[in-house]
Amino acid sequence: MKNVSDLSPLERLALSKALSPTEAREANDLEVLPEGEEREVSFAVRVQGTLSRGKGSERKATNRARTAGAMCALLAASGAVRVHSAERIVRLWREIGSLDKAGFDRFIASLDDDARRAYDLSMTLFDDVIVAGLPTIPSKGMVKLK
Repeated sequence: MKNVSDLSPLERLALSKALSPTEAREANDLEVLPEGEEREVSFAVRVQGTLSRGKGSERKATNRARTAGAMCALLAASGAVRVHSAERIVRLWREIGSLDKAGFDRFIASLDDDARRAYDLSMTLFDDVIVAGLPTIPSKGMVKLK
């Protein structure tokens, strides 16, 4: 029997793909292993299938993550904090930031026409001025285990 550290790089890649992200999240159950507890396990798993990798591509070197400091500076420098209270902005930011993709899409769809135009313009400018100026980096193709 092998330990994970004894696996070849290809075997480790196959093992990493054996559980989907959803299965891995669902397996992280506090009832199975409550906080602060420790339980021994010893089991073997046979992983059998075919690994394949899709074609790589290039992407812009950003994940569009914005730090709290950068957003607060942007809002303050643009005058948004003078027009709207900082407390209101942060509360709305918390609400929007906690949405998953489907929830975010619903939020954007619910904007009135003026807010939607402002959002679309801001995103277009962000893509044209900031993202377009970033270097591209190679992106690995998706690995699948069948």
